[in-house]
Amino acid sequence: MRSHYLSILASGLISLFLFYSPPTFAEAARGFSQGPAPEWVKPHRYTPGSEREGAHGGIDYLLVESQRRAGTPDKPRQTFRRFRERILNQAGLDKASELYLYHNQEYQQLALHQVDVIRDGQVINKLDSLVINSFRSEDRASSLIYDGVIRTHLIIDDLRIGDELEYSYTTTGSNPVYQQLYSVGLQVSWGVPVEQVYYRVVWDGPAPLNVRSLRTEVGVTSAQTGDRFEYEIRLRNTDVIKDNSEKPSWADASGYVFLSTVSAWQDVEHWAAPMYQQAIGSSDGIAAVVADIRRQAPTSTGQIALALAYVQDNIRYLGLEMGTNSHQPTPASETLELRYGDCKDKTVLLISLLRGLGISAYPALVSTETGKDLHNYPPSHNLFDHVITYVENAGKSYWLDPTRRNQGQIIEGVYQPDYGHALVVGMQRNALTPMQPQHNSYLTIRDDFYLNADAAQPVTFTTSSDMQGWFAENFLSRLERSSMQELGESYQNYYQGYYNGTSASSPFSYERAGQHLITREQYSIADFWEEDGDRLEQTFYPGTIRNYLVLPEERERTSPFALIHPVTVSQTMTIHFEGDDWSFDNHAFAEQNAFFHYQRDVVYNKGERRLTLTQQYTSLTDHVPAADTADYIAAVERARAETNYGIFRYKETATTSSEEGFWPDAYTLTMTLLGICAAVLCIVLISWFVAMRREENTPQQYYPLPLWQFVFLMLITLGTYSLFWAYRNWKYIKTLDNSDIMPAFRSLFAVIWFFPLYNRVAKDYSAMGRNSLLASPLIAAAAALTYLLAMFSEQLLQELLNNRALPYTLLYILLPILPLAAVLLLINHQNGQVPSRLRWRHWLLATVMLPLLALICTQEMYLIPAGGVVEGHVISQSDRRFMDRRGVLPADDNLLYFYSDAFFDIRSDGNGFTGERVFSYWQDDSDDNFYFHSAKLADVKDIRVKYSERWDENTLVTIVTESDKEFVLYVSNDNKRDKLFVNSLKAQWKNQRQALSAQTL
Repeated sequence: MRSHYLSILASGLISLFLFYSPPTFAEAARGFSQGPAPEWVKPHRYTPGSEREGAHGGIDYLLVESQRRAGTPDKPRQTFRRFRERILNQAGLDKASELYLYHNQEYQQLALHQVDVIRDGQVINKLDSLVINSFRSEDRASSLIYDGVIRTHLIIDDLRIGDELEYSYTTTGSNPVYQQLYSVGLQVSWGVPVEQVYYRVVWDGPAPLNVRSLRTEVGVTSAQTGDRFEYEIRLRNTDVIKDNSEKPSWADASGYVFLSTVSAWQDVEHWAAPMYQQAIGSSDGIAAVVADIRRQAPTSTGQIALALAYVQDNIRYLGLEMGTNSHQPTPASETLELRYGDCKDKTVLLISLLRGLGISAYPALVSTETGKDLHNYPPSHNLFDHVITYVENAGKSYWLDPTRRNQGQIIEGVYQPDYGHALVVGMQRNALTPMQPQHNSYLTIRDDFYLNADAAQPVTFTTSSDMQGWFAENFLSRLERSSMQELGESYQNYYQGYYNGTSASSPFSYERAGQHLITREQYSIADFWEEDGDRLEQTFYPGTIRNYLVLPEERERTSPFALIHPVTVSQTMTIHFEGDDWSFDNHAFAEQNAFFHYQRDVVYNKGERRLTLTQQYTSLTDHVPAADTADYIAAVERARAETNYGIFRYKETATTSSEEGFWPDAYTLTMTLLGICAAVLCIVLISWFVAMRREENTPQQYYPLPLWQFVFLMLITLGTYSLFWAYRNWKYIKTLDNSDIMPAFRSLFAVIWFFPLYNRVAKDYSAMGRNSLLASPLIAAAAALTYLLAMFSEQLLQELLNNRALPYTLLYILLPILPLAAVLLLINHQNGQVPSRLRWRHWLLATVMLPLLALICTQEMYLIPAGGVVEGHVISQSDRRFMDRRGVLPADDNLLYFYSDAFFDIRSDGNGFTGERVFSYWQDDSDDNFYFHSAKLADVKDIRVKYSERWDENTLVTIVTESDKEFVLYVSNDNKRDKLFVNSLKAQWKNQRQALSAQTL
């Protein structure tokens, strides 16, 4: 007990030393100075080029310069860096006004040379006016790693948009643990363009450096002067790397040039082996632990498991990685006494225990970031960031990580992530060893629903989960951070998202049997059935399975899409019925592809009144290549379509209110109206064809109409009447000239042929000896230009008026009438008295089309729902006050995007978001109650999207809060504005989450 308290006290003193040292400049900024650049630095002149596109974050990167002197025993290694960038907007200004420079106080000094602002060609020196603060960085403290890095914070005054900022500094010194090894990777491409890049490496070694490239063909210029070797890279307008989100950590598309003294992996092993050999050993304490393990386990596999569990559970993780401690492991005996250590310290202790047991074990250097791509990199000592243990025993090999926890005491069940390749130190393989960890992560879920004959009675729901490998490890780690009660409440909240009225019937519990961890839960579901007319329905959702059938947010990809692997998840849902009046068809479905295997089986046992839904997902790879994204998406969508399973029963007494019987639903009403419109159009077209045949025997002439009648016909045909009118006039011209022109073609492309038509009518009008300003070529040209603009007026008006609530369709119909009216008036003057040509078919068409036009205009003015996603500013103040009164959204919030799935009144349904909040509300037709969900974007944990696949389906946007509550937004895919809605929502969400993270820090 005393040692426990001493450990806590020591931890507190370490934290006090690391974090609460007085942050004065003199103490915290040791190794910081100001002065000129070192003499060996070669002056490099920045020469501006042409303006480029693709700047990111409000900054245009003009120059990236790095000059390195690899050093000799009497000349320490130095790195000179110089950057130049242009400030484009406020975001760039906020970012560039503060600079962060880093150096390690254990072995480095930092010298600041230059901070200049270039404004209107004038250079303004900012060194004297800088606000400088230096403090311990410890960015990895949350992972219990402390490395002694100092962060120097520079605040630049009077920096403005349009300015250019140039700064340079030098770090002197290198970690002595690297001895004579030298390796540097020079990045030559980024996610943003860089106008100019200059790299220079000066090497004073006895032999030239090894030069290798990765994902680039950039050339390196080398020169030798005596014993000095110099290497240079000069670039202009670098390539832009296009990356996607949700990619594996190792999927780096950037290009690099490596310069190194390391020629083979053997060199790295020879460097690392002595450090580990010195630390691996024995002591009285280690011998005592070894003896205790032998007493507990007679077999070697049991001893391996106990040794691993001992280091995992008794040696807490803490990394004091200052200076050489970044790579030099602590002796095993000292780690055992301290009872703490980092990955290399815990690995050395585990190896010491295993070798004491006569078991072969070695340290294995791995990269958690580069991972599976490590074998493509040139050999280097600084590519590794983690150490695990490689064990060989009885013809089997094991990869073990003593920094993990809760892995049990059966070695075959221990989970180990696959880092692709490892450098095993001490085996003298002189090459990377491919990792092949055992696949032992399984999750088996069994859900049982007991349905009563009386639908009003609650449903009993029991569920159990059998976890192995990573699943069990993760569960226990989660339990350590909370309590059984909190974990039980989170699971209950999860199921409440699927089944209303879910409450726990017994406490949440778990037990561990070998490598199996089994949880048990029991619930009562009070409101199991959902009403739909005269039916009661329920859908069973295998939520865990669907969590692995994930779709990428970015479907157009250049990067691979990361998958969780290796896992096998099985979920069996069994529905037990009390009555015999149920019937289901057996069904089997399988989706087999290169990425995963999914299987679903539906089996109904009528004798036992039991429906069993069995589903299984098995991952086959950890990523989807970018070229295979479409195949993967199609496979996931096929599988997801099979996951949910719905059942229904009829109400014992079906009742339908008179109001529901009188008013049809929106779909039925829409289809009825469309059917009436189609029937009327068919009648009108038949009548028109008959009339056309009759007119073929009458004398032809230009087609005159009273102006009011022309406007009326344009309205009832939604603007398409102008095509028929143009066709009749071109047909007359063809008859008059006996030419072979195509009237239908010229009317269809009326925009192109408008001026020729106007010009011909004007010439015929003048040939009759009449004079009119409308017949002048200048007016004809102006009318043609006006007609051209009018044909694109709807989109143009929307852009000019910022999508305000206006009847765009009505304006689109009326605006082309202005230039057409000029031609019509000339034709009317030629024909004298103009007869009316309205027929019964026109009035019939008007009875249908005018109400339709009115409906469209009221939608576009947003007097009723528009049927698509709209900007929030078009929502009327009365509707905003309605949302405010209902508690959905404060009236003064800036509503960004909104969609209503209602037919006539947005007060019965709405989905939208502001810069801070997302919401969904609806009026339930069955009980006339008003319901809504809303959440602050900062409290949203995830946003899942299922885009609609058909025109009559909505896109589903599932909002998942930090408390694991979910609600769904329904968004129309009209004009693909559902993607605009989703992308904008996610952008606002990320902004709020980043702001929350900044406040937390």
